[in-house]
Amino acid sequence: MNVPRPLQAVTGNGMDNHLLGLREMARQMEMQTPDIFSDETYKISNHFILSTSQVPTEMEMFCCYGPVVPDGYGVCYNPQSDHIVFSVSSFRENKETCSDRLAEELQVALLDMKDLCMKHMKH
Repeated sequence: MNVPRPLQAVTGNGMDNHLLGLREMARQMEMQTPDIFSDETYKISNHFILSTSQVPTEMEMFCCYGPVVPDGYGVCYNPQSDHIVFSVSSFRENKETCSDRLAEELQVALLDMKDLCMKHMKH
């Protein structure tokens, strides 16, 4: 079956979950860690600087969670009918990240996209 990769990832059938399963099986079976898991490419591909999750509810509720790497961000969002509730988190100890700055830039980007869509609708 030819299923697009994004759909596989969203439904938990992406390559990352397959590799996670293999790594955990090796750990539980007390096997030597397979070489692929110490490869630099694997490490880079699992360093999620931006970890996002949609938490859609009919209520306007605020959810948040932390980043999954020291130099990363956690971004949780709850789409509503006319706006989106966001939370942005990062570690204070990391001088390379700033939750306030990312939230401001996210707001600017979303408003820019709204303006583009509104201009297109007028024509």
